[in-house]
Amino acid sequence: MTTAQTSLKRSVAGAAMQKCDSTKLDVPLRGHRDYLQGGDICRSVTDHLASVFGSGPTTNFRLKFNNLSRTQLSLSYWPAGERTIPKRTNGLLWFSLSDGREFEGYLCESGAAIRHRIEGSESAIVSATDIADDTACTTPVEQADLIEHVVFATKLLHNKHLPLSEGRWIVVEFLLSRLLPRETWGPVQINLDNSHAGRVTQSRVSVGAERVGDIRFLTLTQ
Repeated sequence: MTTAQTSLKRSVAGAAMQKCDSTKLDVPLRGHRDYLQGGDICRSVTDHLASVFGSGPTTNFRLKFNNLSRTQLSLSYWPAGERTIPKRTNGLLWFSLSDGREFEGYLCESGAAIRHRIEGSESAIVSATDIADDTACTTPVEQADLIEHVVFATKLLHNKHLPLSEGRWIVVEFLLSRLLPRETWGPVQINLDNSHAGRVTQSRVSVGAERVGDIRFLTLTQ
């Protein structure tokens, strides 16, 4: 599965900008899936960025998936405009810091085996989610992190509001105003804003009274 890459405005970074060589991630398989789930990849990336930059200074976070990942991933990023992103990747990454520095990078499969599998809290989140027309509202579930709430509430909304005769909905892109912490500080609300031919969608994500960004889903038929 491949999605179209969207070009972004790039700025040339100063020499003092921090670089990062390839970082090996440790993303688990979830449930019965034979590929890495987008929410788990996003959590692994945001945890890494928070450990390097802190969660507060990282803004305008965008993570877009290009291909399914069936082996472990590596993450590479650098100051925007400094290097060229390879043609084949499993995901593209952009983010900014509060001081104005911009970064870009990518995810690629390392070929390493995925070491563990988790069940997670999908069923509990589904039970805690109410659907009304094009909106999903989820009461926080203990032991589930915020990205889990966002992904599984959005997936349920799609299954109810835009059911598929074949295939399934998967997350293809996160567009967040900042890194999301693990803790959920209020009810999660998803509003389905756009649907393109019933195949690609974009939804607003709010936590409590704060809009934290958007999430895009895509139909997977293979």
